[in-house]
Parts: sequence; structure tokens; C-alpha cells
Amino acid sequence: MRGTTRRAWRLAMGCAALMLAGCEVSSERRQVAITPSAAALRKGEAVTLVASGGEDYTWALAEPHMGYLSALRGDTVVYTSRFMPDRGEASLQTVTVTALGGGSTNALDTARTADALITHLR
Repeated sequence: MRGTTRRAWRLAMGCAALMLAGCEVSSERRQVAITPSAAALRKGEAVTLVASGGEDYTWALAEPHMGYLSALRGDTVVYTSRFMPDRGEASLQTVTVTALGGGSTNALDTARTADALITHLR
């Protein structure tokens, strides 16, 4: 290589190295979880649910008539049962948390969900 060409090549490689050093990204996705992931409650009893693995949490119930949440946003909520199943029966409630952010360092992060199962006992 001639002197000018060699310098241009070194300059290009140096710039490429600087660009790569500032662009470290991780596509590894953290798992969203709810603790505890299951509970058994009687009418009037409550359980504290804690979400992890994300940043911006939204909570929802599959069967709102069975119970209620103390909040719809945040990493910690209290689920309170207001349902009594028929004699000899048990009924399931699914509590879902949706997390935005915190899944990877990539700019485009999608929503991730986790479920906890609440068994309503007589």
C-alpha cells in the first residue's frame, strides 16, 4: 500500500473500532415473573404479588368479578378475593402483569407478560 492509502485505511479502521465500542447492545431478554406465581385464597383473603424483570408494570385480571387489585400499575400489588365458589368447587383467577422496558439494551423493546394463578377456595 502506498503511504496515503495506508493512512486512510488505518483511519477507517480506527473510526470503525470507535463506532463499535460505543454501540454495545444486548439482545438478551430478561424474563418477567410474578412472585408468588400461585396462591390459594378464601373470600376476603389477600396476597401480595411482586413483579420483576421489567420496568413499567401494568396489572390485569382475567375475571374481575372474583377479586380486585390494590393498583393497576407498579411492581407490587395486593390481590383480594371477593369470590366464593360453589360447594366442592375451586375457581381459578389469572392475574397478568405486562412489563415494558428493562428487557434488553436495544431501543426497540416489546411488552412481555407473566401470569399468576389464584385458586379461590370455599
